[in-house]
Amino acid sequence: MLLPLSSLGLWCASAGTGPANLPGAPHAVAFVNDSRSHGFVGDGFLSLNEAIQLHNNTLATSLLSPAELLQIQLIPGTGTSTLLSWAVFDGSSTPIVTVERDLDPILDTSYGFYVSSFNEPTALDFTGPGIAHGLRVPANSVELKDLILVGGPYGIDAMQTTVAGQAGLVLRNVRCENQALFGVRVRTSTANGVGRLYAERCTVVGTGTAFAFLENVAGRTSICELHDCRIQGAQRGVEIEVGSGGTGRYTLDRLSIDATVSGIRLLRPGGGDRSALIESGFVDVRAPLGARLDTAPTGVTWATLRLWTVRATIAGGTALQLGALGDALYGDLEDCTFDGALSVLAGGGPLPLALANVRCRNGAVSFGTSATQPLSLAWSRFDQCSVQTTGSSPVAAADCCFVGGSAAGTVLAPLVCGNSYVQVPGPHLVQTGALPAPQLGSLSLQPEVVTLGNTASFQADLPAGLFGVFVLGFTDPAPSLLAQPLHLYSQPAATFTLPGVYRFQQSFAWPIPNQQLFLGLDLCVHLAVLPDPNVLAPAVQLPPGRRFVLQ
Repeated sequence: MLLPLSSLGLWCASAGTGPANLPGAPHAVAFVNDSRSHGFVGDGFLSLNEAIQLHNNTLATSLLSPAELLQIQLIPGTGTSTLLSWAVFDGSSTPIVTVERDLDPILDTSYGFYVSSFNEPTALDFTGPGIAHGLRVPANSVELKDLILVGGPYGIDAMQTTVAGQAGLVLRNVRCENQALFGVRVRTSTANGVGRLYAERCTVVGTGTAFAFLENVAGRTSICELHDCRIQGAQRGVEIEVGSGGTGRYTLDRLSIDATVSGIRLLRPGGGDRSALIESGFVDVRAPLGARLDTAPTGVTWATLRLWTVRATIAGGTALQLGALGDALYGDLEDCTFDGALSVLAGGGPLPLALANVRCRNGAVSFGTSATQPLSLAWSRFDQCSVQTTGSSPVAAADCCFVGGSAAGTVLAPLVCGNSYVQVPGPHLVQTGALPAPQLGSLSLQPEVVTLGNTASFQADLPAGLFGVFVLGFTDPAPSLLAQPLHLYSQPAATFTLPGVYRFQQSFAWPIPNQQLFLGLDLCVHLAVLPDPNVLAPAVQLPPGRRFVLQ
């Protein structure tokens, strides 16, 4: 029998998870208390696999012992249905679940399945012998919250048909550690459906591919959202595949990636022409190939990249490869820093493609478009770069700065610089209002990953005649941006100036207290740059800032 629990809502609130976090149309909740994944049906503990089988309707409640039945309660307000839609752990009493053998797949149901933990996250340990699978999810509505998945061939493998009207795969505060193949994979074989992956405050450590979202099927509506996620020690960070037809929305928000092969790849196998919206901000990538975002001649891509910091970790590596000549790509790249090769190519987009307040260094840089689509640069600085245009239309560079390296155009695509400094002008570069000296500054953060008990160093990189003041504040995930080059990405009411005035390559050192109170603080540092009297430079400029989270 199932026992009603009228006080479940109050109990959940005191435990840190409440009715607001329940999946749609819940019916019954199972309080999983077995430290073994399977245990024995009819013993004194309710196991995770038993909860999955109850959800799947492959285990009759009549087979459970009285002690197991006591772990199953009706959720108030959902009637007398015995359908199980929620399995919950108490992480303080069941901190680790040893996976004895492969868990049953979580099957697709109209009411979905929610697995969570309270007090502390519960770890599912897949490191034992004979484990061939992680969590198998051939379902369209599954949510996991406050869980740790350790070891095994993979963490979560979801196969979706269409999630229209359902949640898709939703992950909140889920950590995947040391999987051989991948942390999270969502895929489909169903044309003309809807697929969705939503991950928030998730961490993937030491795996082959951290997140794979594979929608290389015709006519799909594809939604992939990664919010405040961290990837460390993976071979590949984020892998997205799109097919032909349909539409896609890809949201990368407060994403940090350290990978040994590639950071972010949006690929179009077989020439997939799906229209795409790429909305992104606060993206930090360190990998031999930082990011590759493929576009298509048909099927428009609208890309917005703000406050990306990408470093190619090998000599000759690529920081960003975006688009190809003739592709239908438009949008904005703003306040980004790229260390390594950079390629931004378009020509078939319905609106302009613009780069503003970008910093590039140490790589070959290529810009190209066609006569039907403007491509422009503004308030951007290139250090030791080989800048070369291509395509069939001029590329305009206003208020830019080219220090060292080279800058050149072609006969069909001259580089037209206005009010800019070019140290080494090359062929087919046209200048109007050339400046006599560099006029833009930069900012760097060392180390790139800031930990408690160590020192964060904010370093200026300013030419003669400029000085700066460091500004530190709490990150604003949805900043209200002023006109360029004055984009502030911290909360104005929680932003403070740091002591001192800085020139050239001077730096400010901040010793981070080794106190848990500071753990997880999400901060953004800027450098407000001003000119000395009679120096030709913007009255005030904010080079691209740096977001960092104390670890």
